[in-house]
Amino acid sequence: MHGTILLIDDSRLVQKLYHHKLLLGSYKALIAGTGEEGLEILANNHVDLILLDLGLPTIDGLEVLKRIKANSAFSDIPVIVFSAKEQESLVEQVVALGADKYLVKATSKADDVVATIRSVLAEKRSHRSDTHFRLGIDPVSLDAHTLAESLGLDRLACRECGGSLLVDLSPSGTDEERPLA
Repeated sequence: MHGTILLIDDSRLVQKLYHHKLLLGSYKALIAGTGEEGLEILANNHVDLILLDLGLPTIDGLEVLKRIKANSAFSDIPVIVFSAKEQESLVEQVVALGADKYLVKATSKADDVVATIRSVLAEKRSHRSDTHFRLGIDPVSLDAHTLAESLGLDRLACRECGGSLLVDLSPSGTDEERPLA
């Protein structure tokens, strides 16, 4: 599987079509017919990307997008707005709210939508793999000492000189020197 996609769209035809296309593209597809249902599925499942219609009953797609981006647990999940509406002001509004892409249903082929999903996820993964974290544990600081103890790192020392060691967390294959922040 390449990831889990949450499709929030009230059209049964769109749900069936994209469920099938996503499965063929090696994605797990979660389907919601309303904004409320989509938010509930999001709260209870790991989701890699959201494909969101704007014309939803009760809570419209704009409100769903606002709620997703306002919640720190979900705000980093890419959102592709997939709507029948083709208005420049609406595109600007959803991008300002944090959507990654805006696709118009009438002019987007299903295979192109799946290709866009693949592209957005690849971009997200490449940004994540560029991240380099460094964790320095200062034995003088109480918080660092507590952290080191809880992680079982409080006894790490150089075998030759006995000095404290720096724990460097980075994606595999990355050994660039970056300043500690």
